[in-house]
Amino acid sequence: MYDRVFSGRYLDRGCFRDEDWAQVLLPTHRFASMDPAVFTALQQAVDAAEDGNAVVMTEVEGPFEESVSLGFDRCQLDKAWGEGAFDALDSVVYGASASWGLFVAYDDVTCVGGTGAFMRQFLDGVPGGREKLKKDFFDHAEWCVDPLVKEGILGRVGWA
Repeated sequence: MYDRVFSGRYLDRGCFRDEDWAQVLLPTHRFASMDPAVFTALQQAVDAAEDGNAVVMTEVEGPFEESVSLGFDRCQLDKAWGEGAFDALDSVVYGASASWGLFVAYDDVTCVGGTGAFMRQFLDGVPGGREKLKKDFFDHAEWCVDPLVKEGILGRVGWA
């Protein structure tokens, strides 16, 4: 299922298999530090996609290649991040529907991508929508994201 969602490439080179998917960036690599309203909107979009379980997997090229299946619940996701290699490596989260995915980069960036229906559901649930996410990311990226990586990923999500 991983191969239906992800390309195997890093954020700045196009991490999703379907390059036509809409994408946005979030200024975090941990669910615990994600804006609660953004997490709620994401959770509602995951529920609408009928993905009761999400799969969390470390980067496939990493030394651990751990994978765990769990509900898309903030507490469960945080626990998985804290107990495994997920907090130390780039990781991915995706659902059985293969209509969405999150690339969670250790660089303190999360890229959310999905089908038009999934992204509409998600962005409609975020107070301020895509523009709020863009502002939050730019406020964050000024001090923590490598300029070359930032330039590449901004183009991928249409924020360059």
